[in-house]
Amino acid sequence: MIKKRLKSDIKKKVVRYAKLLGISDYKFEVDIVLPSKIKKKDKISGSYATVYVDEETRTADIELNKKLLLESPKELDSTIAHELLHVRFNELDEFVHFLIKTYVKDEKARKTYRNQMELLEHKNIIALIELVIKSGKLN
Repeated sequence: MIKKRLKSDIKKKVVRYAKLLGISDYKFEVDIVLPSKIKKKDKISGSYATVYVDEETRTADIELNKKLLLESPKELDSTIAHELLHVRFNELDEFVHFLIKTYVKDEKARKTYRNQMELLEHKNIIALIELVIKSGKLN
């Protein structure tokens, strides 16, 4: 019962924050899972959450790490915003990966460029979250 209510409360925040970020056209699914129960291939044992985006269906599945969520509930708002910003940047991310795959022939260079893109994406997401938190929009 508590998990169902928590999930419902989180989903409401996801919908509200998605509207603020201009991505309310996506359908969002939220799940709270132990790291060992992750259905997808990625493991989130050291992370608060992960998101899987499908641009064709405009869906985004957010999996929240139950263990870390219970240990640090104050991180929930910024975690939701973080994952939603990944959704917001997903089309750009896919486009850059397409360009790298198409025009960079050396696999080592491809990996370097993909890693750099990921680092830049996270750097921008963190800066945007700090800005949004300071503005008071995440409450």
